[in-house]
Amino acid sequence: MNGSRETTSAVPDLSASAWDKRWREKNTGWDLGGVTPALIEWVKAHPVSKSAVLVPGCGSGYDAHYLAKQGADTVALDFSPSALAHARSLHPDSRVRWLEQDVTRLAFDAAFDLVWEYTCFVALHPHQREAYLAGLARALRPGGRYLGMVFQAVPNPDQGPPFQVDPDDFRALLERVFTVERILVPAPHSIKPRRGSEIWFEVCRAP
Repeated sequence: MNGSRETTSAVPDLSASAWDKRWREKNTGWDLGGVTPALIEWVKAHPVSKSAVLVPGCGSGYDAHYLAKQGADTVALDFSPSALAHARSLHPDSRVRWLEQDVTRLAFDAAFDLVWEYTCFVALHPHQREAYLAGLARALRPGGRYLGMVFQAVPNPDQGPPFQVDPDDFRALLERVFTVERILVPAPHSIKPRRGSEIWFEVCRAP
């Protein structure tokens, strides 16, 4: 099993320059324009104050800034300089550390208590997923959590990004490097246009 049953007719351009072009041209349909509702609901039950949090694929930075406002020591990553510039302009007084970095080549070692992501995993080509998850596992401290949502259905599954995710394959990929705590299909608290098409997951690095 390679962690994906999805097929693509051609490998799209997922380079840093291609992502930067999307941001410059405002071709960012994945951007909610605000904090992800599911994250707000999770934080209500799981305070993040004084936690070290990583947000890969941070985009406009709404989620990262929200986590920092809740007292988390937050590091936010993106491949695109334009995305990071936009995030900094939206949140000029934020305590977030904004870093330009390829999320499939993370260099962190046991540095974070929590990884939160939304729309990063599905932006990666299926062939990149194992390297991405392995890097996140290394970045987490023992017992640290990785959570977020992914798309199990997208309008054009053969023309990602975003690339859809098969729930069974996704669980198998996660179980290679994490302990699965919870996977919910469909995800709760999705925004209305995506309701019923997302998977919520919570996993942790083994203590």
